Amino acid sequence: MRWMGHILRRKIDEPVKRAWDLDVDGIRGKGRTKITWKGIVKKESSKVGLKEGEDAQNRKKWIEGVSSWCKSR
Repeated sequence: MRWMGHILRRKIDEPVKRAWDLDVDGIRGKGRTKITWKGIVKKESSKVGLKEGEDAQNRKKWIEGVSSWCKSR
């Protein structure tokens, strides 16, 4: 989660930022849900009240949210 703040603050043309927005096509096995790193980060950050786009730009708020996320685990 802490590293995710660094990714979200990157410029859009950086390779790691492009990978964040990448959607891979394909078929999963029967009964298997599509779980992505992006989806997990969104779910976990929303648990502590962080908004992906807005709060990542505010480093102090992001670090406080990640700290509370770590304590809740």
